[in-house]
Amino acid sequence: MKNTAWNVLVYSHAESATTILITYAKSVLVLLIVIIIAFSLLSYFIASRISLPLEKLAISTNAKDIGASLVYIKAINAWYAEADRLKKALFTHVKVMMERVDSLNEVALKDPLTGVNNRLGFSTKIQNNKYGAGASVIAIDVDFFKKINDSFGHGVGDEVLVSLAQIIKSCCRSEDIICRFGGEEFVVFLPNTSVVTAECVAERIRSVIERTVFPNNLRVTVSAGVATQDDPLGGIDFLLKNADDALYQAKREGRNKVIVYSAI
Repeated sequence: MKNTAWNVLVYSHAESATTILITYAKSVLVLLIVIIIAFSLLSYFIASRISLPLEKLAISTNAKDIGASLVYIKAINAWYAEADRLKKALFTHVKVMMERVDSLNEVALKDPLTGVNNRLGFSTKIQNNKYGAGASVIAIDVDFFKKINDSFGHGVGDEVLVSLAQIIKSCCRSEDIICRFGGEEFVVFLPNTSVVTAECVAERIRSVIERTVFPNNLRVTVSAGVATQDDPLGGIDFLLKNADDALYQAKREGRNKVIVYSAI
């Protein structure tokens, strides 16, 4: 039919044409819906993957235990660069904060002059270790310490206290808890120690101090009281009171001696 003036006309009912168009439109619509759903799921998956390490990092900041928070942060899989940088920054920040908290706790629990435990540190260590029966306590007090301060000044008195703390520490075990209880009084808590052994430790401390020459050629003596906790229900306060009673008995008997509570 090429090069002719003929035209070919195809006749179709309007309803058939409409049906074809509707079918095609439905197919396109279904395809679009599938594409939209697939794109949405893909977007959700990618967003979840991106946000997951961020959510975990946020959760780690709510941990009450800083040490546990560090372990949790370290285990997070920060798989892309930005999250990894944030993870490292947070880990460093938390670690520095933990070190500062530890440092502040150490300061809060130590006597600033002698470096041994203060009363809070003493109580905290005993509570944390939950010692039962069989522990002993030595209460130590410097004889005539006020005369040292009055005669030589508080600076010399402080030097004496520092030296005393070092002597007491050298006479005790690593597990013993040494405390400056206040002023010139020291307390030593000896876990799992019989009264006989505790008395020997107290006598060794007293003897070493008596033989030591302190600043300004001072000679210093101490009195000590020893008590043992046979009943775990007695409590540390009861044990401290008994040791203190023994200490003051030593003072009444002339000082520079060790008295065991059970012998009073």
